[in-house]
Amino acid sequence: QVTAFLFVNKCPYGQTWMLRRIEHEMKNKWYRDRPVEVHNLNKKIYVDIQVLKSRFQKYISTDFSQKQLILILNIDNYLLEVEQIIKDLWRPLLHKAHQQRPNSVLLFLMSQELENDLQEKWRDNQILGDYMAQLPCPSFTEKELGEVISNIAEHFAFQFQQYLEESPKVIAENLMNEYQRNCQQNASINSTPTQNLLMEIYKIFKCQYSQEEFNRQWQNYPPT
Repeated sequence: QVTAFLFVNKCPYGQTWMLRRIEHEMKNKWYRDRPVEVHNLNKKIYVDIQVLKSRFQKYISTDFSQKQLILILNIDNYLLEVEQIIKDLWRPLLHKAHQQRPNSVLLFLMSQELENDLQEKWRDNQILGDYMAQLPCPSFTEKELGEVISNIAEHFAFQFQQYLEESPKVIAENLMNEYQRNCQQNASINSTPTQNLLMEIYKIFKCQYSQEEFNRQWQNYPPT
């Protein structure tokens, strides 16, 4: 049974948003009858495999009948050890949890370095194929971006009597072209295409913000 999910996204914003959205859905829709705990096992920092093992083992004593557990592991530093992690660290914890309540623990494997066809490469591996699945990472479209700009513009016009100088469609087209150029240039982690796109939207609506406030807001989005 698939209980570990691989998510490959070169944008750290995308990773954060996805995990927070999953946490939000679990807390508010899927598991409203019990507490949901989310634990990051390494926070993108390399730790020795034995240290990682001890962190998995710490959750063996969890009362899975009373809570839902979500574990997050960044695997960019463990690409050659993924099978060992699933076999020797994940399976024992999963077995213990399922004895108390099926599907009470899930594992999300995050990566910025892997290619998106990794699941194809691992499909013939019995261990990985039985326990892992790669989640799709769809990109937003120009039409969706235009709808976002239009919705923001509607609120701004109502509250501040502030109006756009160009149509949302034209703005979205220009933003999307710039975003794609940034992606092709392999922007650094400290200045991701998504971050640049958000900043440009702020400028369009003449929003005043500090870098500290910007980071705080978007690293905690969406609210859980």
